[in-house]
Amino acid sequence: PLIEFSEGFKKIGSIQTAFFNGISQMVMLFDQNNQLTLFNHLASKFYETKLKHSLAENDKLENVLFFLQKTEINSLVQNVRKGIFHFTERIVEIEQATLFIQINWVPVELEGNVSHIMLLLSDITPLRKLEMDYEEQKNELKPIFDSSIQRFYLVDLNLNIIAFNKSARDVIYKEFNFALKKGDNALDLIPQQERKEYFLKQFELAKQGHSVFFKESYPLKNEIRWNETHLDPVVNERGEIKRVLIWTLDITDREQYLRDLKESQERYELIARGGNDGIFDWDLLKNTVYLSPRWKALLGYEDYELKNEFGTRDSLIHPEDKEKARITLNDYLEGKTPTYENEFRLMHKRGYYIWVIERGELLKDENGNIIRLAGSITDITRLKKTEDNLLQLNKTLLDERKMFMQGSVVITRIKADETKRFIYISENVKDVLGYSVEDFTSGAITYDDLIHPEDIDMHTNERNEAIQKNITQISFSPYRMRKKDGTYIWVKDFSTIITNDYDQTNDILGYFIDITEEKKFESAILESNKRYISLFEEASDAIILLDELRIVEANRNAELLFGYSKDELKQMDILMLSPDTQHNFEKSLDRFNRKMLNAMTGETKAFYWQFKNKENKIVDTEVGLSPIVVNNKRILYQAIIRNITERKKIERALKEN
Repeated sequence: PLIEFSEGFKKIGSIQTAFFNGISQMVMLFDQNNQLTLFNHLASKFYETKLKHSLAENDKLENVLFFLQKTEINSLVQNVRKGIFHFTERIVEIEQATLFIQINWVPVELEGNVSHIMLLLSDITPLRKLEMDYEEQKNELKPIFDSSIQRFYLVDLNLNIIAFNKSARDVIYKEFNFALKKGDNALDLIPQQERKEYFLKQFELAKQGHSVFFKESYPLKNEIRWNETHLDPVVNERGEIKRVLIWTLDITDREQYLRDLKESQERYELIARGGNDGIFDWDLLKNTVYLSPRWKALLGYEDYELKNEFGTRDSLIHPEDKEKARITLNDYLEGKTPTYENEFRLMHKRGYYIWVIERGELLKDENGNIIRLAGSITDITRLKKTEDNLLQLNKTLLDERKMFMQGSVVITRIKADETKRFIYISENVKDVLGYSVEDFTSGAITYDDLIHPEDIDMHTNERNEAIQKNITQISFSPYRMRKKDGTYIWVKDFSTIITNDYDQTNDILGYFIDITEEKKFESAILESNKRYISLFEEASDAIILLDELRIVEANRNAELLFGYSKDELKQMDILMLSPDTQHNFEKSLDRFNRKMLNAMTGETKAFYWQFKNKENKIVDTEVGLSPIVVNNKRILYQAIIRNITERKKIERALKEN
């Protein structure tokens, strides 16, 4: 509907003027000749202080909107004269200052015809700068920490998991209450059929040599989660793709923040169109208050539910905000502040609080005495929430960065050109490598100077390949770095490629971690495994490893005892090698379960057991069963089996004699 002027409004008086000047938007009214006939104090002040332009009656529309093209103004005016509303947003550069301005073009109808054009202007510069500040801070800080929260899965071409990192294991256990282990199929980690089908299509592309990236949402425990997934083919030395690296990142908070920001912007634009502010009028002489229906509606009330009386507003202010709100208002009434803007929380009808910004302007009599305060309130709850989220996000990132700086994680930023010159390195490098920051930033040492000669080619190839393929996130293979005392440490390096506006590689931002102790532990485990495998294979008795009843490994003597190959045995369980009942007529299943339970309680005594070999002949054995425990958790059973068939024959013969 078009805006209509009442006869009372045509004869604007002091009260209406106070309302007009107290609303939270800049208002300008133009007649049929596109000349300025009416404008409020907020518009006048904004033009003088921000746009360096003085408004005056009869100013032409094209002079008032000097920052718009004349052809654009003419087109907009023609449409508005036809009764069409318009909304525009422009960036204005004034004396090296950048302003963001929203303009609502509103046709005003008088006696059935569009007689005037009303412009409602809003300065949205703080909101736009808040968005730009967030983007800038996110781009500077977030790449440092991206690698620390990624989940990595290395799979074969059948999606069987070969390796995974701690983050992957922890997330799978948290989301599915499932202990991830090697050999599991990655497709089983995707419960929804539609997601499985889409993932398989992307995986086929990765198998063909394409690096794939996609973003998806999915339901999890009554909420929607967002995930960012990368599929990178792993090429071996023969140029074959036998593995695919899957790495994922939970981006739920980021997606939710972007949606909150979008909702906040939409809310702000809705307010800017007018009619959304709650109007108030305080008569200081009579000490009476008028609260508009919209003022009450912002708090969930119908017009009749809140009385228009002094004290209603104050009774709804949050206890923690009352004193600050009172001081801010008194400072304005006493002339200590030139404008009135007051932020506080008001109690909603449903029991929660909303944030509002209260603006207003004083009306004085001919003697300069204050007689009224008129203005409006605007709901800024979502904007406050967005600001709080941004502050919390920045605090979290800075806390993480501080944590990194105090530990053994060294943060670096080097040029991606041939010099590999250090732009930045964190101060804790002295604790890790023994060098000072100045040793690096002065150019005396380059990054490649410190890499072990046997590792430099591998590291350089991985780095160059990532740059050539535009891979932004890199997890380098472990390599050795030289300390100042000449010794070497093993490091794990996570880096991000930084590009300029032309997508050209500028810098490499990342961090490396000292993993020397992990490598020593890894070597010790490998040596221990070699010794165990040697003893396992050379043992004089048959040995099998069991996962509950299923056989997962067997030595050479087990093959000889049962007549099956090792691969055949690994497809069988203990009951397939046993008769249905044992010598004491007890079922084999019940007897073996009991023996496993005894083994877990510490019983080490060997027991008599009858097996049947590939020729279906009974083999008398003596079995020693013991659990294999790691970190107080039983993972397998080891069964040492001694063939006593001949001994049993002798015992039976002696018994018969």
